Amino acid sequence: MNLFPPNPYLIIVGDVLSDILFVEGYMLPFDRNAMLTIDEMPNEDLRLVARKCGVEVANQLIIHLQGVSIHVPRRALKKATEKYIRENYDGHNVKELALACGFSVRHVYGVLNLGKNGDRKPNK
Repeated sequence: MNLFPPNPYLIIVGDVLSDILFVEGYMLPFDRNAMLTIDEMPNEDLRLVARKCGVEVANQLIIHLQGVSIHVPRRALKKATEKYIRENYDGHNVKELALACGFSVRHVYGVLNLGKNGDRKPNK
């Protein structure tokens, strides 16, 4: 995973070649090896991101999304899970799909637009 932009600007300061990252119109010098660690994250939310998704991801959020509040819905993957159900339904595996996806059998039937006997429901 490429943590930083492919071509940050390189400038020479005195005899030192430095990386400069432009974020929201500001020039920010950075050292690719000087990322924040989990313990150095500014708040508990970013420490959680660092633990669950990686320190690189948390540092990317700090660099690119300063001041942005992000809410991740509890069922953020609902559409993807329902697509998985439709694509993997073989005519006989409703219970297996329900268990695999954490849905009730009734919900899987609803996603598939099927009645309890497996017949397609007419569209209303």
